Amino acid sequence: MELLRRALLVGCLLSGLWLVRLAPLDPLVTITPIDFAQQQRQEAASVPDAQKTEAQRRRAQIPLPVYIEEFLQFNVFSATGPEWDQFLAEVDRRARLGSAGAGIFMHADDEPIRVLADKLAAAGGTTYISMSRPGGDAHYRIDQHGWNHRAFYLGKGFTGTPAPPASILYPFRGVGLVCMLTGALLFTLLPSPPHARKISLKEGLGFAPGVVAFTVPLFAVGGSVQALTQAAWLTAASWTVTAIGMHVFASPLRTAPGPVIEAGGPAAGRVAVNILFVRAGLAFLLLALGPLALLIWATMILWNR
Repeated sequence: MELLRRALLVGCLLSGLWLVRLAPLDPLVTITPIDFAQQQRQEAASVPDAQKTEAQRRRAQIPLPVYIEEFLQFNVFSATGPEWDQFLAEVDRRARLGSAGAGIFMHADDEPIRVLADKLAAAGGTTYISMSRPGGDAHYRIDQHGWNHRAFYLGKGFTGTPAPPASILYPFRGVGLVCMLTGALLFTLLPSPPHARKISLKEGLGFAPGVVAFTVPLFAVGGSVQALTQAAWLTAASWTVTAIGMHVFASPLRTAPGPVIEAGGPAAGRVAVNILFVRAGLAFLLLALGPLALLIWATMILWNR
């Protein structure tokens, strides 16, 4: 039972760490309110009147509705209905609070923005929304963003711009934390023999560096999958340290369900101990790292971009 108890702790902890830094890199969009009146004034002020071309002088002087129409050139979606009204009201609220930054991030397939997929593709990744409001139409710019493993660098992490919030870049952080807490809870509550339950200094020194070594490439590169694609050499070296440390933590000579008994004197006893150490240690690694290996395999297939 003690071997299972430690295997569950290690398996849940390492799987949770992998999920915490898992960046699926699904396509995202940003929604930003646009003040075309201010944009027109800024364009006019950016070039001195004496240096303006005829086209620039015209754009600075035409009525605002004409300026907007010429700027959009039909690359606009007319939003109607309560769903859009509530959604864009929230965009306005966050913009007033200054929390929108470079725009409000959403997944490209989220409602109600998903209806713009074809328009975004046809317009090269940028389109606009128009919403009728008292006093005039409100406008919003929609930009599509997509990244792959090349946005991650060893020592720098994620370098894509604009950078989405961590909650969107790493959407499985909550699941990862629950997984780690579950492992800690099982480790605390599951029964085991008192003599095997105590963790020695040697076992602790195997556990702590093993966890740190597993974590290093995930945080150094900025993503779980990207640690394997962008710094495979570092990941292989670190995880070798993890496997050794976890085998020490398993302490199979103390925590195995029962000794291997063979007759034949001290020599046979030493053989029995060696067999127990290897067999129980491998069983521990299989129980602890097997589910983790499946998790890594599945995420590599789904999100290796």
